[in-house]
Amino acid sequence: MSPAGSSRRATRLYRAIDVDQPVIVDGHAVTFWEAVSDDGQRVRDNRGEVAKVIAQLHKLAAPENLHLPELEPFENAGDRIADSQWLTPGDRGYMTSELAKLQAEYARLDFALAPGIIHGDANIGNVLRDQRGNPVSDRLGRLRGRSERMDLIQTALFYDRYGWHTTRGIQDFCAPVRLRHHEVAGLCRASKCP
Repeated sequence: MSPAGSSRRATRLYRAIDVDQPVIVDGHAVTFWEAVSDDGQRVRDNRGEVAKVIAQLHKLAAPENLHLPELEPFENAGDRIADSQWLTPGDRGYMTSELAKLQAEYARLDFALAPGIIHGDANIGNVLRDQRGNPVSDRLGRLRGRSERMDLIQTALFYDRYGWHTTRGIQDFCAPVRLRHHEVAGLCRASKCP
């Protein structure tokens, strides 16, 4: 298991200890880490806490020498459509055509907020409690640069399309990220805003 991240089986998260590192020992770089969570307890019951973690991440300024890749929301969609073994030729053609339309629409978007740091996979399943019970962001492998609103789409879809969040839960989620709950539904062009 790599200390730089978390193992899906063990669900452990590590963070670097605040000391000058790496230390070179016999020509090898040595780094020091602490376990953030030994039990992998997720913050699934408190959307407000999850949103606070996301909002704190959005407030960070990336160091000038950190070149985050920009979020590409359609990153592998074309390959997935092309490689699918179960799509009919008609379905494949339709999905390829729709993907092209969505990519063109996305390219024309004018984001009101300046690009910043986003999680890239922000949801209640990607926040753990540390050993003191505080929420900590997990799975930072999709950390990207883009408008912070892009981090909210997944939760908006879970709420609006699948009903996985209650109205109260989505209100708790929206408060720390400075949105009204109908704006979250609006992120995915909802037609049934509460």
